[in-house]
Amino acid sequence: MDVRCLGVTVLAALLVACGGGGGSANGNGSAGASVQLPTGPKTYVAATPSVGDYYSYKQVWQVSGQGDWTEYVTRLVAAVATDGGATLKYVSAIGGQSELMEYRSQTSTEDYDSLGRLLSIKDFSCVQTANPPYHLVALRTISAGMNWQHAGAFDTNCGAGPVQSTLEFKDTVGALEPVSVPAGTFNAFKVTRSSTSINETWTSVRERTCWWEPELGVEVKCLTNMVRTKKATGEKTNYADSFELQSFSNRKLGRKMESALRFTGSWSGLLLGDAYGKCTAMFHPDGTIKGSCADRGFEFDIIGKVNPDGTLALNLVGNGVIGQTITAKFESQQQISGTWSVPNQGSGTWLITQD
Repeated sequence: MDVRCLGVTVLAALLVACGGGGGSANGNGSAGASVQLPTGPKTYVAATPSVGDYYSYKQVWQVSGQGDWTEYVTRLVAAVATDGGATLKYVSAIGGQSELMEYRSQTSTEDYDSLGRLLSIKDFSCVQTANPPYHLVALRTISAGMNWQHAGAFDTNCGAGPVQSTLEFKDTVGALEPVSVPAGTFNAFKVTRSSTSINETWTSVRERTCWWEPELGVEVKCLTNMVRTKKATGEKTNYADSFELQSFSNRKLGRKMESALRFTGSWSGLLLGDAYGKCTAMFHPDGTIKGSCADRGFEFDIIGKVNPDGTLALNLVGNGVIGQTITAKFESQQQISGTWSVPNQGSGTWLITQD
């Protein structure tokens, strides 16, 4: 996901325009890339990822200035290979032009090699492959004054056959500087990029500035502007987005600033036992939970709250009667289960997963 160019809802339509999010070249002199390493400044090496690490972001974006759209994105380390390669899962909750809205959850995955270079992106309908692979934002080993270039291709297949775009960009690393976001204040390198992506239909030119925290090895803030021009007509579309770290947990470094934001989105599951029904629930960015479970002949409402550490307390409300408080803790980022009971209504078990 690059800083993800734009929300997942419109990602499929803009994959080629975004060039797969664009990224940096690799740092070992492979085809299509060159890197210059200064001899003076201090060099930083990012911690290798651990399963369970996560980073939650808020992205606000506009298309041709038509209002702000909000997306909450959690990047979760799902697997780490023995050689250091990793699979990252992205859980995105797409909203609209208000904080008081429902969010629709979507999931995608990215595969990286042992050097931290992007190999492929898979979402609900598309597969993207980088040729050659590259770093999305910055190299794991980094210092002020570095710069690198990339020239390659990005193949996108959304079911109607592959579409290839060329992708060229240049990144430059500035000095460490403090940057404040909701997750805290970080000393981060300012990494600027100019990129161009071209396919048979569109030419996309993008300017992006990211602040890269070198020990965590992640961006804490990015600002992007892109102009996409339709070749046949010259019609231009402008995109702008901001991307800020809201909360995170890095096990190897023992650093974290947790929030309930990572659970934001739509959830669904089953109510079992004396009552059987399908349940839906909305987890809001502040941790508030609202939903319902429909059963034959009656319906339960769901109200509750999830805490930053993943503990949850909720109640089922049936025929105006509030059941006992249900407490549980998330078994994983996207699943939780437990038992329920409502006076004169029954008891049983429940299970919900993020959509």
